[in-house]
Amino acid sequence: MTFAKLASSSTNSALSRLGSHGYAKQLAWVLGFLLLAVVLGLWLTPWQQNIMGKGEVIVFSPMERPQTINAQIDARIAQWHVTEGEWVNQGDALLSLEEVKTDYLDPNQLARLQQERDALTAQQQAIQQQLGIMGSQLVSQQTLQQAAVPAAQLKISQAEQKIAASKQKLAAAEQSQATAQINLSRREELYANGLRSKRDLELAQLAVAKAEADVQEAKSSVDIANQERSIASFATGEKTAETNIKQQDVMVKQASLAEKSAKLTQDIAKLNNKLASLKQRQEQREIHATVSGQVTRVFKLGKGETVKADTPLIKITPQTNDLAAALYVADWNAPLLSVGRPVRLQFAGFPAIQFAGWPGVSRGTFAGTIVAIDATDDGASMYRILVKPDKNAVKNGTEEPWPDSTVLRPGSQALGWVLLDTVPIWFELWRQFNGFAPTVSPTPDYYGMKPTSFGPHKDPFKDDAKLLKTVKKRK
Repeated sequence: MTFAKLASSSTNSALSRLGSHGYAKQLAWVLGFLLLAVVLGLWLTPWQQNIMGKGEVIVFSPMERPQTINAQIDARIAQWHVTEGEWVNQGDALLSLEEVKTDYLDPNQLARLQQERDALTAQQQAIQQQLGIMGSQLVSQQTLQQAAVPAAQLKISQAEQKIAASKQKLAAAEQSQATAQINLSRREELYANGLRSKRDLELAQLAVAKAEADVQEAKSSVDIANQERSIASFATGEKTAETNIKQQDVMVKQASLAEKSAKLTQDIAKLNNKLASLKQRQEQREIHATVSGQVTRVFKLGKGETVKADTPLIKITPQTNDLAAALYVADWNAPLLSVGRPVRLQFAGFPAIQFAGWPGVSRGTFAGTIVAIDATDDGASMYRILVKPDKNAVKNGTEEPWPDSTVLRPGSQALGWVLLDTVPIWFELWRQFNGFAPTVSPTPDYYGMKPTSFGPHKDPFKDDAKLLKTVKKRK
């Protein structure tokens, strides 16, 4: 036998003696099965991607949030009517204040101002009566002017008629004078010839003298008639001027009284403003509840303590179940958010078991929906989102309603997980190892829509309008 054959036979005998134990094979099979199970689990097990945010519970409606009542005037505390923890109704008296300014210390100031206003009102009424009387006087003057001018014009017409009659009388007298003069010439000639007596001559001379006297009288009548017409004309102008002057005097007095009335109106308006301000100030001395709720804080204590305007006095918290969660999310994840996205919430003081990737097996958490996203950050690159209860899920019985506000009080801390796409665990691990952002489907299957394939999408905000429309339709 050669050396090589001898060595080969010895090696085979040694290996045959070692053999393979059964437990090692079993361990290999178990490890292989576990490896296969892990691979299948990583491939088949779903994982809900999410974004975590921290914040607090708030009251969603601004009218139902805690109300801080401030002092409206500088004053000092006179009397408190409530204590901390007491429930009050809207309009209930909370606090009485006393004035500290010297301008408002007179307790009868309101009555005095009212009396002053009444006096000014009476003066204004008297002036209005005087204006009414003067208006009647003005109408009377205008009526008098309308009646006086035609009367004066009638006198002028009468004077002109008298002038015409006097002129006719003058013409007749002149004609008589001429005739008497002719007769006198004839008588003188006849007397010279001895045909007429001297008496006839004297009678003719007397007739001439009388005719001359008649002419002079007629001329005087014409002059008098002319003067009467001039006087009538002057009287017409004088009457017109007189009535105009009286009307102007009345209008001047009216303007003066109207000015006084306007001044009184201005003074009355100022007094009305003072009265309204004083009444408002007196009302501000009594502090009343603006809403119904619980007195949670009294900021100023002690009778006689002085407070300034805008000083906080008391805080009232209304009883409401209109709760919401205000969560803050980093700007890195803000583009992935959209209104209508589902959120899982955990509140301080409520035990919970949270599996962010498997929200279906979480216990003690509550369902919510994003209803608003701030357009700008809070100055620290954090964006606030407002989350309200998912009423549809509560109505369907798949989720528990949020706790009542008597136990879940505004200001309690809250943690939230905004749910995104569902992906396999291997994809999530791969994403985490590479530092990629979560994926966002434009139409999440949470709202009954067909989900898209895994992986990044072009525009996470592309279908926000359609998403909001679907959410409103489900509501």
